[in-house]
Amino acid sequence: MVGQRARLPCTVLNLDKRDAATVKVFHPEDSNEWHLDISSVTFRDAGVYECQVSSSPKIHLPIHLHVQVQQARVQGPSEVFLQEGSTIKLTCIVNTREEDQGSLAWYRGNTELDYDSPRGGVSVEIEKTPTRTTSKLFLTRAAKADSGNYTCAPHDAQPATVHVHVVRALVLVCAAAAGTQVTPDLAEATPARPRTDRRPSRHFLAPASPQTGSIRQRDSSEEVHLD
Repeated sequence: MVGQRARLPCTVLNLDKRDAATVKVFHPEDSNEWHLDISSVTFRDAGVYECQVSSSPKIHLPIHLHVQVQQARVQGPSEVFLQEGSTIKLTCIVNTREEDQGSLAWYRGNTELDYDSPRGGVSVEIEKTPTRTTSKLFLTRAAKADSGNYTCAPHDAQPATVHVHVVRALVLVCAAAAGTQVTPDLAEATPARPRTDRRPSRHFLAPASPQTGSIRQRDSSEEVHLD
């Protein structure tokens, strides 16, 4: 795993005066173990390593090192819609060991979010456990200018991106009438009912303020309630 220590084992019996040739070797005294230690592994460390003994003929043991990386995950769908004036809430989760937890940044497009920007209303909550880091991003009073790709970028994990659309309430109502599911909160967004035309499912967020009434779909008796 990226950022962790890798130890490649090499056991040599009856070594006598022959040498085991490796780099950064760890050899416990009075043992047959010759280990190659690599601290803070990166992708560049992946490949085939060889433990060699200077005998005739030469003895060698190839060892494959595969380096994995954690993947960040933003809860909810990859594309969401919400009403102007509401709050954008994004939750990013990274599963990693406590000793490997590093910094995490949020981006809109290619620009890192500034929590002290003149826009105001931008904040982050961080929760850490021995096996997980959770970052919650909040942007109050969402405007159309806040639409775009939001990326959660941990230091030692692959980033995750979600596309946010900030729209007017009328668009949300039309979406409900068209059969797209309306949900009151981003964290609770769920996929819309499967459609036969296989169009990509999109999720719309209901306004934060209560509304009454219902919309009846033309092709079924199902009602979509805005509450």
